Amino acid sequence: MTILIYFISILLGVLSASGIIYSSQKIVGSVYPMPDGMTPATPMPAFLLILLSYAIAAFFGGLVATFFSGRYRVFPAIVTGAILTIGGIYDAVSIYQPLVFTCLSLVIYIPFAYLGYWIIRRQEVMYMP
Repeated sequence: MTILIYFISILLGVLSASGIIYSSQKIVGSVYPMPDGMTPATPMPAFLLILLSYAIAAFFGGLVATFFSGRYRVFPAIVTGAILTIGGIYDAVSIYQPLVFTCLSLVIYIPFAYLGYWIIRRQEVMYMP
């Protein structure tokens, strides 16, 4: 039963993070219209906004995974961050990105997913009756 709960919580964390990334990329795409994908001419603020959206998405993915897993294990949040990192690797290989952006985006997922775990865990400890 515990494995099923972990699987569902990880799935919910990844889906929520993917939804945040998708919607934020649509918003950035409307602010900075890009021709056929990202090119070397893409402005740097667009990359920074996308990097910020990756951090926010990983944070909320870790938060959701921890919340639905029972709030006491870090495993679902870390696995959510790892799955997002794998998606980031695929994104880095398939779409042009500056090297600095690629390195930062691959390092950002797991720490922010852990931060989401830490916030949920800390609130449970603080407000426990």
